[in-house]
Amino acid sequence: MTSQRHERRSGNGAGERRASLAGRNERWSLALLPLRLLGGQPLRLLLIVDEFTGQCPALRVGNRFESWDVVETLNDATRRCGLPRRLKLGPNPEFSTPELSVWAQVHHIRISYAAAAAPDVSRPMTRLQETVRQQCLNRERLTSVDQAQDVIDAWRNRFNKELEGNGNHEPIPARPGSAPISAGPPTADILRSVVANEPPTFQIDWPRTRPPD
Repeated sequence: MTSQRHERRSGNGAGERRASLAGRNERWSLALLPLRLLGGQPLRLLLIVDEFTGQCPALRVGNRFESWDVVETLNDATRRCGLPRRLKLGPNPEFSTPELSVWAQVHHIRISYAAAAAPDVSRPMTRLQETVRQQCLNRERLTSVDQAQDVIDAWRNRFNKELEGNGNHEPIPARPGSAPISAGPPTADILRSVVANEPPTFQIDWPRTRPPD
């Protein structure tokens, strides 16, 4: 895979950010956030944000995230919200995997990565991280993975409805495309064969410092 041009952030305000994107599902950002249960057990939170609307297609809690967990979360999000045209990913090894690359290739989705030294993946993602911390993680007593997922799902639904009520939702039709593939068999077996025997041929926008393999 060869290095390509890097996407640049545009503007400082939400209006300028929205003007730089065509509409809903133009670009999603993904990031991982550490959190802890009440008893001290460390967990991670996978966040997805639509950079145009600011809405959150998915929040997923886990002890750790393998590549197939990321694919499964994206599948769930695309079933609810449609397919994005582009993905902007944090410099995490969980996002720098052949499985995710093949998933994006199947759906004709362009991938770019945030540089390792960048303070954030995107401004909408930074706002989402701050908001979920202030309004949910710092207020709720999270006692288990399942209970934390239920609490965070309920918060995400309220958060998205509030953005819709504020007129921050653009009802642009989702991009036509194939149905989201499943992370479970038999599709997973097919994808693993592709990963093992036929590396993706599409181009990925790597940062100057590539995330560790």
